[in-house]
Amino acid sequence: MFQSRPRVFARVFLLLEKLGRRDDLVLGLLTGNYEFSGRMKLKACGVKNAAFTLGAFGEDASFPHPHRRNLPPVAQRRFELSFGHAAENTIIIGDTPHDVDCAHAHGLPALGVATGTASLEELKAAGADLAIEDLSDVNSVFDWIANASRR
Repeated sequence: MFQSRPRVFARVFLLLEKLGRRDDLVLGLLTGNYEFSGRMKLKACGVKNAAFTLGAFGEDASFPHPHRRNLPPVAQRRFELSFGHAAENTIIIGDTPHDVDCAHAHGLPALGVATGTASLEELKAAGADLAIEDLSDVNSVFDWIANASRR
Protein backbone atom coordinates (compact mmCIF):
# COMPACT_ATOMS: atom_id res chain seq x y z
CA MET A 1 0.00 0.00 0.00
CA PHE A 2 1.28 3.47 -0.86
CA GLN A 3 1.96 5.62 2.15
CA SER A 4 1.61 9.32 1.36
CA ARG A 5 3.40 10.58 4.45
CA PRO A 6 6.76 9.39 5.73
CA ARG A 7 6.77 8.16 9.30
CA VAL A 8 9.26 8.33 12.11
CA PHE A 9 9.93 5.12 13.97
CA ALA A 10 10.14 4.56 17.69
CA ARG A 11 12.58 6.75 19.58
CA VAL A 12 14.41 8.16 16.53
CA PHE A 13 14.24 11.67 17.96
CA LEU A 14 15.72 10.49 21.25
CA LEU A 15 18.56 8.71 19.46
CA LEU A 16 19.30 11.77 17.27
CA GLU A 17 19.29 13.99 20.36
CA LYS A 18 21.59 11.67 22.28
CA LEU A 19 24.01 11.32 19.36
CA GLY A 20 23.90 15.07 18.73
CA ARG A 21 25.12 15.75 22.27
CA ARG A 22 28.37 13.87 21.62
CA ASP A 23 31.17 16.24 20.67
CA ASP A 24 33.18 13.38 19.18
CA LEU A 25 30.46 12.37 16.68
CA VAL A 26 29.22 14.20 13.60
CA LEU A 27 25.84 13.23 12.18
CA GLY A 28 25.58 13.19 8.42
CA LEU A 29 22.80 12.28 6.06
CA LEU A 30 23.72 9.97 3.21
CA THR A 31 20.80 9.10 0.95
CA GLY A 32 20.09 8.07 -2.59
CA ASN A 33 17.35 10.70 -2.60
CA TYR A 34 18.09 13.98 -4.27
CA GLU A 35 18.83 16.66 -1.70
CA PHE A 36 15.55 18.50 -2.16
CA SER A 37 13.37 15.40 -1.77
CA GLY A 38 15.53 13.98 1.04
CA ARG A 39 15.21 17.18 3.05
CA MET A 40 11.47 17.33 2.30
CA LYS A 41 11.08 13.81 3.73
CA LEU A 42 12.94 14.82 6.87
CA LYS A 43 10.76 17.90 7.25
CA ALA A 44 7.58 15.85 6.76
CA CYS A 45 8.72 13.58 9.61
CA GLY A 46 9.58 16.49 11.86
CA VAL A 47 13.32 15.83 11.75
CA LYS A 48 15.22 19.10 11.66
CA ASN A 49 17.81 19.38 8.89
CA ALA A 50 20.10 20.93 11.51
CA ALA A 51 20.39 17.48 13.11
CA PHE A 52 22.78 16.61 10.26
CA THR A 53 26.00 18.58 9.93
CA LEU A 54 26.69 17.42 6.39
CA GLY A 55 25.21 15.27 3.69
CA ALA A 56 25.69 13.38 0.47
CA PHE A 57 22.71 12.94 -1.84
CA GLY A 58 21.60 11.17 -4.98
CA GLU A 59 22.83 13.93 -7.27
CA ASP A 60 26.29 13.57 -5.71
CA ALA A 61 26.49 9.92 -6.78
CA SER A 62 26.32 10.52 -10.51
CA PHE A 63 30.02 10.24 -11.34
CA PRO A 64 31.06 8.06 -13.04
CA HIS A 65 27.55 6.60 -12.88
CA PRO A 66 24.70 6.97 -10.38
CA HIS A 67 25.26 4.55 -7.53
CA ARG A 68 24.82 4.68 -3.77
CA ARG A 69 28.36 3.31 -3.40
CA ASN A 70 29.68 6.66 -4.66
CA LEU A 71 28.26 8.59 -1.70
CA PRO A 72 30.53 7.73 1.29
CA PRO A 73 33.63 9.31 -0.29
CA VAL A 74 31.59 12.45 -1.04
CA ALA A 75 30.45 12.69 2.59
CA GLN A 76 33.99 12.04 3.84
CA ARG A 77 35.44 14.77 1.58
CA ARG A 78 32.80 17.20 2.86
CA PHE A 79 33.70 16.28 6.42
CA GLU A 80 37.38 16.92 5.73
CA LEU A 81 36.62 20.29 4.14
CA SER A 82 34.42 21.27 7.09
CA PHE A 83 36.62 20.03 9.93
CA GLY A 84 40.14 20.16 8.49
CA HIS A 85 40.94 16.49 9.04
CA ALA A 86 39.89 13.14 7.66
CA ALA A 87 36.77 11.39 8.88
CA GLU A 88 38.46 8.70 10.92
CA ASN A 89 35.40 6.52 11.33
CA THR A 90 32.24 6.49 9.29
CA ILE A 91 29.23 4.30 10.02
CA ILE A 92 26.38 3.69 7.60
CA ILE A 93 22.91 3.18 9.05
CA GLY A 94 20.31 2.03 6.58
CA ASP A 95 17.26 -0.08 5.99
CA THR A 96 18.17 -1.93 2.79
CA PRO A 97 20.79 -4.44 1.65
CA HIS A 98 21.95 -1.68 -0.74
CA ASP A 99 22.89 0.43 2.31
CA VAL A 100 24.88 -2.48 3.74
CA ASP A 101 26.60 -2.94 0.37
CA CYS A 102 27.35 0.78 0.23
CA ALA A 103 29.08 0.61 3.62
CA HIS A 104 31.03 -2.57 2.97
CA ALA A 105 32.21 -1.37 -0.46
CA HIS A 106 34.27 1.16 1.51
CA GLY A 107 35.17 -1.05 4.48
CA LEU A 108 32.71 0.75 6.74
CA PRO A 109 30.50 -0.80 9.42
CA ALA A 110 26.82 -1.10 8.58
CA LEU A 111 23.91 -0.95 10.99
CA GLY A 112 20.86 -2.48 9.30
CA VAL A 113 17.48 -1.40 10.65
CA ALA A 114 14.49 -3.40 9.42
CA THR A 115 12.05 -0.49 9.31
CA GLY A 116 11.89 -0.32 5.51
CA THR A 117 11.03 -2.94 2.93
CA ALA A 118 13.92 -5.25 3.84
CA SER A 119 13.45 -7.80 6.59
CA LEU A 120 15.82 -8.41 9.47
CA GLU A 121 16.87 -11.65 7.80
CA GLU A 122 17.65 -9.85 4.51
CA LEU A 123 19.81 -7.30 6.32
CA LYS A 124 21.66 -10.09 8.14
CA ALA A 125 22.13 -11.99 4.87
CA ALA A 126 23.51 -8.82 3.27
CA GLY A 127 26.17 -8.83 6.00
CA ALA A 128 25.07 -5.98 8.27
CA ASP A 129 27.51 -5.72 11.16
CA LEU A 130 24.46 -5.31 13.37
CA ALA A 131 20.91 -5.92 12.18
CA ILE A 132 17.99 -4.83 14.36
CA GLU A 133 14.21 -4.60 14.04
CA ASP A 134 14.08 -0.89 14.91
CA LEU A 135 15.82 1.83 16.91
CA SER A 136 13.64 1.50 20.00
CA ASP A 137 16.50 0.28 22.23
CA VAL A 138 18.20 3.67 22.08
CA ASN A 139 20.89 2.86 24.64
CA SER A 140 22.04 -0.29 22.85
CA VAL A 141 22.06 1.43 19.46
CA PHE A 142 23.92 4.41 20.93
CA ASP A 143 26.52 2.12 22.52
CA TRP A 144 27.02 0.18 19.29
CA ILE A 145 27.52 3.40 17.32
CA ALA A 146 29.93 4.78 19.93
CA ASN A 147 31.96 1.57 19.90
CA ALA A 148 31.91 1.18 16.12
CA SER A 149 33.14 4.76 15.75
CA ARG A 150 36.23 3.91 17.82
CA ARG A 151 37.38 0.96 15.73
